[in-house]
Amino acid sequence: MLRAKLTNVLTHDSQSKRGTYFADASFTYSQKAWLVEMELRNLFNHYKLNNIHVSSWTQQASVYSLRPREILLKVSFSF
Repeated sequence: MLRAKLTNVLTHDSQSKRGTYFADASFTYSQKAWLVEMELRNLFNHYKLNNIHVSSWTQQASVYSLRPREILLKVSFSF
């Protein structure tokens, strides 16, 4: 059996009105005693996330460094 999953998030900056789209994907294949799974994280390879919060009293800006795109392959066998 083959399964695919896509997880995504869209964030936006209220000041510049720019959106940032994040996505992860996973694929799983199983057959009797075998399980093979591939995960792809940070598909669009964003390297930072800017977070700006503005209220009537304060303005707060944060910059987060993100992990680069990565691929993980898992293989399991049961007997």
